[in-house]
This record gives sequence, structure tokens and C-alpha cells, in this order.
Amino acid sequence: MDETVLYPTTPARQALAAQFNLPYDDAMQDWEWQVANSDAFDQYLAAYTIAMPSDQRFSLMEMHCPMRRGFGRRSHAQHSMGEDQIASRGLQPST
Repeated sequence: MDETVLYPTTPARQALAAQFNLPYDDAMQDWEWQVANSDAFDQYLAAYTIAMPSDQRFSLMEMHCPMRRGFGRRSHAQHSMGEDQIASRGLQPST
């Protein structure tokens, strides 16, 4: 059985950036992690269909990873803090 290897592609990233009005630049490393937005989780999930090209599905699922780990458009400082530190500073943790 042949193994399918999936990876992010530039066309997939550009298509998702256009679809969700996300920033895109060829110099963005780990684009899926940089643009992930937990507020748009429902939009991303609704867009994920078998009809979507596999490279777009791969990138869209990778965008879910930072959201599941508590990232997703939090500031760099917030990433290095625990939830109690975030709350004590009056900041909102990502959901």
C-alpha cells in the first residue's frame, strides 16, 4: 500500500487566505500557526469538506492545532504565561 504524504502548499495557503481573509506572505514560516484564529473555529470547521482539495484540508486541520493547544491569535507574551498569570493581568485566554 502506498503512503500518502501531505504537507502545506503555497496554493492551498493562498486559497485559504483568500477564503477567510487572512494575511499571507511567502516569507511567513508556519503560516497555519501564525494565522490561526480561535474566534473563527466554527467557520474553519464548516469549510472543511471532502470536496475541498486535500492540501487545503491539511492546512485547515493544521490551523486547528494551535487553537486546541490554547494558542490562536494570543500575543507572544500571553503564550509564555500560564492561565492564572493571564487572568491576573486582566487578559482573556483563548478559547
